Amino acid sequence: MWPLVVVTIVWWFRKPLLHFIGSIREGSLKLGMLELQMKQAAVEAATTAEIAKEPRSSVELSMKAGAGKSQRLIDWLMHVPLDELKGRQILWVDDHPENNTLEVKSLESLGIEVVFAESTAEAMQKLKGNEFDVVISDMARHDDDQAGYSLLEKVRALRPGTPFILYSSSHGPDQARSIVSSGAYGSTSKASELVELVVSAIGGREYTKWSRARTVRHMQMLRRPWN
Repeated sequence: MWPLVVVTIVWWFRKPLLHFIGSIREGSLKLGMLELQMKQAAVEAATTAEIAKEPRSSVELSMKAGAGKSQRLIDWLMHVPLDELKGRQILWVDDHPENNTLEVKSLESLGIEVVFAESTAEAMQKLKGNEFDVVISDMARHDDDQAGYSLLEKVRALRPGTPFILYSSSHGPDQARSIVSSGAYGSTSKASELVELVVSAIGGREYTKWSRARTVRHMQMLRRPWN
């Protein structure tokens, strides 16, 4: 199954690759090809993460449904300069970090450094001594089903300018609207959307101008007042 995923992603990359080769200057070809490979690795890891977390009965349907989303991520990343992502740090708060191995690989492929904390207390301790570019959190940890909300409130009090992203299997329209209305930058359960949100949060307004950044635009709509 996974070799098929890889072949599919390489096929999706064919148009950006041909455009890239046709437009790049010879002197920067080697560096540009390396950047392209890093972006391809990021999309490959994110797509594999999404498929791996789907029920076995729906994997084939998930691959088909995810094709358009992955293609948008590929197209969008082609416009993102990786030199602005290199060395940026995110704090990921999750009591089961082993469940996010592929997502971490995707972000690290783009040059982003990931630091883990397994509790709200540990996260706050690390936030007091460091300035992270983004905080990612799950929703439920240990005996607290609302740990994501608790952490968001603490992060906003200590680091009000740090974007907060909820990455949780419990993600749904109501939860997304609620957490975003409470001050979060975004919410998702999909690895490809997580990559888009993290990169956009780091890059700011410049990255969200790309018309295919649908996840970011959707989160902006959720910030509107309740009807």
